[in-house]
Amino acid sequence: MPTKKSPRKGSLRFWPRKRINKFCPRVNWNAISFDEGTLKGFICYKKGMASAYVKENTPNSMTKNKKIIIPVTILECPPLKILSVRFYKNN
Repeated sequence: MPTKKSPRKGSLRFWPRKRINKFCPRVNWNAISFDEGTLKGFICYKKGMASAYVKENTPNSMTKNKKIIIPVTILECPPLKILSVRFYKNN
């Protein structure tokens, strides 16, 4: 049991507390759907949260055409570098 002077620090939800092995996260690119001729995906990191003041246009909503405050996520993306290009012939 922790003493009265020094209670347990931190959450047990994030256990064990250790540094990551690699900086780049693992992504399952096959699970991402995409249209033909578009970028399939790219890596970005969550930078923080903010609030946005927007007008709601949802039909049948109690706050339709009113301005509301919603939470938004701020993402940071590193600069993209093209590593390879693949060309296809039609037919």
